[in-house]
Amino acid sequence: MRNHTNSLVLFSQTEVNSVPFDFYRELTGQDVTLSELWAHSTGGSWKIKNRRNTLLYCHQKGMRRYFQNDECVLTVHPKDVIIAPVGCSYSSKADIDDVGNYSGQCVEFCLRDSMGIDLLLGDRPYIVARDRNGYYSERINAIQRMLLQGGLGRLAAKAELYQLLHAIALEQQALLINPAQKALLPAIQYMESHLNESVSIDLLAEICFMSRSTFYRRFQAEYGMPPVAWHLKLRLEKSAELLRWGDATVEQVAEIMGFYDAAYFSRAFYRQMGLHAGELRRTDAAQNSP
Repeated sequence: MRNHTNSLVLFSQTEVNSVPFDFYRELTGQDVTLSELWAHSTGGSWKIKNRRNTLLYCHQKGMRRYFQNDECVLTVHPKDVIIAPVGCSYSSKADIDDVGNYSGQCVEFCLRDSMGIDLLLGDRPYIVARDRNGYYSERINAIQRMLLQGGLGRLAAKAELYQLLHAIALEQQALLINPAQKALLPAIQYMESHLNESVSIDLLAEICFMSRSTFYRRFQAEYGMPPVAWHLKLRLEKSAELLRWGDATVEQVAEIMGFYDAAYFSRAFYRQMGLHAGELRRTDAAQNSP
């Protein structure tokens, strides 16, 4: 297993904390296999040594404290969502509330890269989100129901988990950026989710509640390039991934990514990547051959 040195900002009720990993970049940056998945409700007190799976836990009632070496490292309140990473050790104690109710729901999963190496999130539990509108608890409930179905229900549960992690990642993204970038976040998210098509500046400006000229000026100032150029850069980087790891031809990748003029795709790819698309595919094919 390996540690990640990039920082991802997670938040508690009172402050924003920096932790030594970039989990979501790891998820999107390489082939990741979800090899195990199960969910349950939890209560009482637990002592965990070297977690076997990563735990995503949505706390609903009461209060829970997490300890490492007899030191309280985290206090969890209702609506807190935490991640307890694979491999970490801790003990947790549930404090029963006034009416004697305590509840929380868990989903446990094992994420490994294409080499079978676990993704390490850190060495202690972290608060990663707040379940303000009940979305996270509903999603964990849905995962539980799907797992009980068995068969294809497990496949649906895996898809639901990735949606859950995506929602948390978006919440984290909003916290990471400065106010100027936050105003542009709807456009960024739209472009990232529409990599296989061109985008309209008018539409991007509209979803950010700005005029076209204001949006263009602010985007250029924050990201150092026009929005269309930024989006093209993302599309070409994704194209490079498909060429590097997939079996599609250059023409097929161009079509998948919405470039219906193969000559334009080739020219744009070379300007962005510094080598021809066919050259990248041949080089990586040679490296990955048995």
